[in-house]
Amino acid sequence: PGLLRKMPSHLNTEAAGDLEAVYQFEVNGVEDFTAHIRITQGSATFTPGTARAPDLTICTPADVCLGISRGEIGGQAAFMDGRYTAEGDLNLLMRMSRLFRRQAAEKCNRVFCDYGIAGADI
Repeated sequence: PGLLRKMPSHLNTEAAGDLEAVYQFEVNGVEDFTAHIRITQGSATFTPGTARAPDLTICTPADVCLGISRGEIGGQAAFMDGRYTAEGDLNLLMRMSRLFRRQAAEKCNRVFCDYGIAGADI
């Protein structure tokens, strides 16, 4: 959940605009957890656990999540290959690469906004 906890601090508020959305992440494998990111009024918050009514739910094995976050796996390719699934508003999936900025290259921990099927890097 460490990667997800950091996502709100990388929100591109300009790209978020007046977006109101809840992204839920269900991660399984080595690390099983569910958490969600709520975007509202130009800010994002991380909350562990299941959201009442997520707009988009991303289900991913932990190794795929980690691979995408490290830049070892392309988010778009992983989605198209069925390595993770997404249910709900897929337009929100495509917006992730614009909504969440990549951390500075020298930093080790990245958020996995490359899940966006728009294909942009984290």
